[in-house]
Amino acid sequence: MTEETSLVCLECGNIFNIQRRKSRLKQVGHIKHLYCISCEKIQPHYEIRDIKEFLWKCVNSDYNKFDEYTKKVLSFLGDSERIEKETGRRYRK
Repeated sequence: MTEETSLVCLECGNIFNIQRRKSRLKQVGHIKHLYCISCEKIQPHYEIRDIKEFLWKCVNSDYNKFDEYTKKVLSFLGDSERIEKETGRRYRK
């Protein structure tokens, strides 16, 4: 059985999905070094199982406590309008 997980390039913000076996799922924030088709070189990618859930957790957390990778991913995932649309809640840094 597999589950889809999203990978966000930490250099350009390109998002793509991969399938992982449930027994091999990684935690949110796992960094995987893969070839990015946008950057055309190997880059670190931030793993997110469910983008909506990730955004929801970020809305309900203190931005200042996020690590540098999470802050960078949030900057790529979007402006506050997208986050509000996805989660139904206002988001402010």
